[in-house]
Amino acid sequence: MIDNDDANADRVAASKATADPRPIPTSVVFALLALIAALPRTLIALHADLGPDEPIYLNAGRSYVRLLLAGDFANSGWLENQQHPALPKLIFGVCATIADNLLHVDPTLGARMASVLVGTLTVVAIFGFGRRTFGYWPALLARITLAASPWH
Repeated sequence: MIDNDDANADRVAASKATADPRPIPTSVVFALLALIAALPRTLIALHADLGPDEPIYLNAGRSYVRLLLAGDFANSGWLENQQHPALPKLIFGVCATIADNLLHVDPTLGARMASVLVGTLTVVAIFGFGRRTFGYWPALLARITLAASPWH
C-alpha cells in the first residue's frame, strides 16, 4: 500500500520534471543576448552614413537641452520639429551634448549611442515581460528574434 505522502511527493517530483527546463541561468541569457543585441547596433552606429532626419533630430535635441538648461520653457524653440515627440529628441540632445562637451567625440555618435542603449534595453525587457506572459522558451525566442534585428 502506498502512503499518501509518498504519492504526493511523486506527483510533485513528476510536475517539476516536466516544468520549463532552464539549462542556462537567466543572468547568463540576459548578458549574452544584451551583447548580441548591442554589438550589431553599435557597429551600425559607428559606420552608417548620416540619415536624412538625423541632423534635424540632433539640432532640435541640442536646442531643447540649451532651453532646458536656461529654464526657458516659454521659448518658441520648443516647437521645433513638431512632427515627432520631444522626449526622444531631448535624449538625443543630452547624449550629443555629453559626447561633444565631455567625451570630445562626434555628437552624432553620442545621439546614436542613445538609440543603441534603448534598443539593447528593449531586447532585455522583452524577455522579462514575455516570460511572465508566455513562458521561458517563447520569451527567449522573442528576445533572440529582436536581438538579431539591429534596425529595430
